[in-house]
Amino acid sequence: MKRPRRRRCRTSMCRFVCIVFLSPLVWAAATTQAVQDFHLEPLDAGLTEIYRHAVHRALLPEARSVQSAVLVMPSFRPEWVAWIESTPRACTRAAPHAIWNGAAPDSPNTVPVTIPPVCAPISATLAEDLRISWRSQLGRTRQPDPSDTVGMDGTTYVFLQWSSVGHPIAGNTWSPYAESPMGRLVATALLLRRLVLAPSPELEIALCKANRAILPLHRRLTRRCS
Repeated sequence: MKRPRRRRCRTSMCRFVCIVFLSPLVWAAATTQAVQDFHLEPLDAGLTEIYRHAVHRALLPEARSVQSAVLVMPSFRPEWVAWIESTPRACTRAAPHAIWNGAAPDSPNTVPVTIPPVCAPISATLAEDLRISWRSQLGRTRQPDPSDTVGMDGTTYVFLQWSSVGHPIAGNTWSPYAESPMGRLVATALLLRRLVLAPSPELEIALCKANRAILPLHRRLTRRCS
């Protein structure tokens, strides 16, 4: 049995009603996402929430030697982390399976064995420039405006830095649009991991250029991308 065909909205009045009633809903959702994509949201740097703490404990046990880090928590894939040490070198580590336990969120899946990281040297100037640009975003965190929009599946990115006295600061963003300020920040995290896994001059230049794109115009970096 064929499905009955839907009637098209042929009259001007019908189209007007659709625009009036549907446009505000679409606009509100897009505006809320755009505002959230402009800043990192503040996060308790102690990562006391059970799941985030489990990810931090399993994937970043070297926190004391880390200068900057990003924890990446997708909805349906294993979590991973990338970080920069003061050596300087960059490292990444991925969980063998998802730590998130959807059936019991307060009981994350454990990672019993320490996972060896993959590390690669990184130039001191690029490491410093990443530290500067990430710190510029961590220093501008803000609480999101109240919204009825509920995010479901996506990826959470938690950016962290440690001061010389060991005090961490943190902020997070959730599945930002690629061309937004937070989308450009996330791009540096993704390129950093790619650079560690497959070092190449081309990737280092790409990371350098991506990093320059997230800083305010009046800020200067030490490295020229060439």
